[in-house]
Amino acid sequence: MRTPIAAVAALFLILGGTAVAEPLKITVTRPDFLSNRVEWMKEQVRCVRNAVFTEARGESDLGQRMVAWVVAQRALDNRREWGRTFCDVAYRIRANPDGTLTSQFTGPVRHGVSVQEGHPDLERAERNTLRVILEDWKPEGELQLARFYQRPEHADPTRSKWFKKLVVVGKIDNHVFYRSR
Repeated sequence: MRTPIAAVAALFLILGGTAVAEPLKITVTRPDFLSNRVEWMKEQVRCVRNAVFTEARGESDLGQRMVAWVVAQRALDNRREWGRTFCDVAYRIRANPDGTLTSQFTGPVRHGVSVQEGHPDLERAERNTLRVILEDWKPEGELQLARFYQRPEHADPTRSKWFKKLVVVGKIDNHVFYRSR
């Protein structure tokens, strides 16, 4: 599908560039700035997509969107311990008191799950990620407050005590979603 030239010009303006429209011709200035910005935005989407793929690959579209929602909302909450960009949140690693490393979203770090470009599940994860980020998709009710989730069957009872301080806001597929008290 081709993007109408007017839409491309509008995107450049939104991203901080300038555009001058003449009959059948559009001149765009600051292309380096814009191309860097577009690449940065694509990378942010890839980070969320990879978290969704590794954390919720076998889940329904709703389950995948909820995982993307939690990653996005953590970045938008702008809390230093979570990270301030989608990539910061998706790949944040911290050292535990016992010296081990923990990531907020364990798939890419702890389980070594690789992301294979072109994989059908990866494409679905990207579609669901884009719905959350670009189409302003929102879950219903209290699920909008979700900032945490876990798959109970993967939880290590000796190390997973964090969720006991939280309030359950819903369960979708194999994930339980939580909010702070």
